[in-house]
Amino acid sequence: MHFIVKSKSVIDEKITHRAELIKITEDDRFVRFTFTLLDVSSKPIASGICSNESLEPGTRLYKWFSVFNGSDLNEGDSVDPDEFVGRIVEVKIKNTVSNGIEYINVADVIKLISDSEY
Repeated sequence: MHFIVKSKSVIDEKITHRAELIKITEDDRFVRFTFTLLDVSSKPIASGICSNESLEPGTRLYKWFSVFNGSDLNEGDSVDPDEFVGRIVEVKIKNTVSNGIEYINVADVIKLISDSEY
C-alpha cells in the first residue's frame, strides 16, 4: 500500500461550489447530507445537517429538499430523499476546526444544477 502526500487543500468559503449528493441519512434529530465537491481537484467530502423536526416552509430541511426537488414542495407531498442521491447542486461552504481536525461543512444548498450546466 502506498500513499502520496499532497499539499493541504483549503476550500474557498467566498465562492459557491458544485457538489454531488452521495449519501443522505437520518437519525433521531438530524438529516445528514454527504457531498463530494466536484470543482475542487482533490474531490473532498463535505457534509451538512438539518434538523428533522419539521418539513415545512421556512425550515432549512424544507429549503434543501425543495432545491433537490427542483421546485417548492406542497403540503401533503411525500418526499423520498434517497431519490436526491446523485444530484448536483451549488453549495456554500463553511470550514470549521474541532479538536484540531478540519471539517468542510455545507452551510447552504443554493440551487440544483441541470445537466446542461455541468
